[in-house]
Amino acid sequence: MINQNSIQNNTETKPAPPRVTGLPSIAQGDPTKAPIDSAYFKVVNLIKFKAPLDWVWKHWPLNFDISRVMTDDPSGEQPTIGVTAQQTASSAEGTPFNAVGSSIHYWLVGGREVNEVVLQRDEGRLFYEYVYSLGFADAQGQMQFESTGPNSSQIIWTYWIKPKGDDMKTKAHHFLNEVWAPFITNHCAPNLKIAVDGLYLGDTSFKTKEK
Repeated sequence: MINQNSIQNNTETKPAPPRVTGLPSIAQGDPTKAPIDSAYFKVVNLIKFKAPLDWVWKHWPLNFDISRVMTDDPSGEQPTIGVTAQQTASSAEGTPFNAVGSSIHYWLVGGREVNEVVLQRDEGRLFYEYVYSLGFADAQGQMQFESTGPNSSQIIWTYWIKPKGDDMKTKAHHFLNEVWAPFITNHCAPNLKIAVDGLYLGDTSFKTKEK
């Protein structure tokens, strides 16, 4: 159970992250000279919900059908990119998803599969972080959960591509600009808002469905 006073205190005292939304967060120019953990390889979106913070923290992503969020077609009829099915797994210590070390396996459009591992789930800071491999680089996501009112909240959602070496920077930057950032910004972020608001209001079509 999350302590509302603790949430409020943490929201007030932690430094505010930059409010950069969508594609403008990606630096333009020569990515080969950029540090790997830099704006050249990041996309940031701010998603606002009509659902209270404690509810969103408790339910996302644990109780959601990710194929309704990480996709360009939430109906599932004709997706061209994204998740088609999911299956969660406990950590090596036996703690269930979405605890640290637990994972969620995704089946993607086109038959590819990826395994996403939880790196952090900080109850005090309301911070969630995870990583998975894209082959040429690691894709890392982080979500900062914040209250915006008694019955509203938001997530600051940052994705970054971490090239496995300097020789992969150009490829990673191209993938982020041409594929990943448009997908996250134009499809996944709006889908996430619809899914959270929908499930909070009782639309069970957004609930977890595992393979």
